[in-house]
Amino acid sequence: MATLRREVARFPRAYWVLWTGMLVNRAGAFVLPFLMLYFTEARGLSEDRAGLVWSLFGAGSIVATMIGGQLADRWGRRPTMIVSLVGMAGALGALAAAEGLALIALATFGLGLLGELYRPAVSATVADLVPPANRGRAYGHLYWAHNLGFAIAPVVGAALVGTVGYQGLFAGDALTALVCAAVIVFAVPESRPVEASAAGGSPIFRATALADGVFVVFLGSAFLTGLLMVQLGTVLPLLFESSGVDAVGYGRIIALNGAIVVVVQPLLAGHVVAWPRTPTLVLGTLLFTAGFVLHGFVSSVPGHIVGVAIWSVGEVIVIPLSATVVADLASLSHRGRYQGAYAMAWGFALLAGPIVGTAVLARGAASGWALLVGAAGLVAALGHLVLGPRRRARELLAVETTAAR
Repeated sequence: MATLRREVARFPRAYWVLWTGMLVNRAGAFVLPFLMLYFTEARGLSEDRAGLVWSLFGAGSIVATMIGGQLADRWGRRPTMIVSLVGMAGALGALAAAEGLALIALATFGLGLLGELYRPAVSATVADLVPPANRGRAYGHLYWAHNLGFAIAPVVGAALVGTVGYQGLFAGDALTALVCAAVIVFAVPESRPVEASAAGGSPIFRATALADGVFVVFLGSAFLTGLLMVQLGTVLPLLFESSGVDAVGYGRIIALNGAIVVVVQPLLAGHVVAWPRTPTLVLGTLLFTAGFVLHGFVSSVPGHIVGVAIWSVGEVIVIPLSATVVADLASLSHRGRYQGAYAMAWGFALLAGPIVGTAVLARGAASGWALLVGAAGLVAALGHLVLGPRRRARELLAVETTAAR
């Protein structure tokens, strides 16, 4: 208990309020884990067409991250988060009501746009509130909340599908987004530095983020990691279905990911932030890759459970650490833009992943998909390895600059 109190005291109250809001929002994220099944079962789309429509969520998220970081720096962290969460609730309602391919596609794009707009602002807020020495822990705790919610959402979502149908997913998801928005409205202050406001007029492509060679190479590895993660909501449901696992069973197995992260992350967090970053990023990426590759070569429930366990451990290592790297590479005046560019790399993965993954699966064996996933993960790990010395020098310089203020 004393250890818990010390850890809570390590961070300001505003951080924990934001943490709570994100937990609520993530615990109610019922739609995305079942979106592919919703398209194919409830709306009758083919697997190829469903993959294309799902990719429009990624297209919307790319636009969101391109402007979300700039809005966070120019307009403020707080209003960006509020508009995004309220807009997300509206987009969920629109998608639930949409009939016909065109309207479903448009609503999916809108959900990606409005539902992802807040992410750079959240990450920038953490960097504003928490000094460099504690950022690794801060992002780790935030990711722990994210995954605690993810452990809850598929189980509750599966129950909703089994009782009231898919429409219950949309209603519950929208409600929790509005609750999170209310938490921010009433309890999260604006944290944007004065320097960010002064630099707010410069566009992202000229504002150092995408002109930073070290950061751009890091984004390449992040994009490839994102390609793997996107398979969770697109190809994995289809692989599970071919193994005889229905939507309810899929939700329960995938919920193990959140449960594993919730248990393992607190045990590893203190070690991960102390380990050398380059080998740690490589290790996490390789574990993450190995777990997904395994899904392409097994057809039993125990095999899929082992796959989930392996990539969940890799996820615990690489995802929070990557967010810390982004925060440490960013200058004070461009935190929103760097976080936006990082989120944009994941947005491109959301766009490309469903198209490539479902197309490969539809035209060949699951093993071919697994080999493609494995190649992407190996290249991502190689990128971290090659970039390590230059990235480390930049991170040390950023810490020294912050300490001198």
